[in-house]
Amino acid sequence: MRVPVVKEEKTKNMVDEAAFIECLDYPNPKVQVTVLIQIVKGNISNAEVVSKLIELSKCRNEEIHKVFGKDTIGHYSIGALQVLNTYESTRAFEDIMSELEEGEQNIIKRIVRNFNM
Repeated sequence: MRVPVVKEEKTKNMVDEAAFIECLDYPNPKVQVTVLIQIVKGNISNAEVVSKLIELSKCRNEEIHKVFGKDTIGHYSIGALQVLNTYESTRAFEDIMSELEEGEQNIIKRIVRNFNM
């Protein structure tokens, strides 16, 4: 599987957004995180992407969805919702964060800071 890449010279409209969504279904958290980084980098924030991020936000079982340390694909998905900064993604981010314990919130806050670097 080849992960799509957002190149600096490409515009948001030139990216195959369906390919990113397809790659998010790949059952490997490290591949999924690579795709999430590309989504954030390209600011790909259509309704389909936001919906997929909300779906992936539930994947927070450390044994199954672990990426690095205690970080899971769900944590990265929640962080991506914040960074995309659309009305829908921000609302979803706030709803999800309000239900999480402080430890998970801190993981996500760190991921958001790293996305913004």
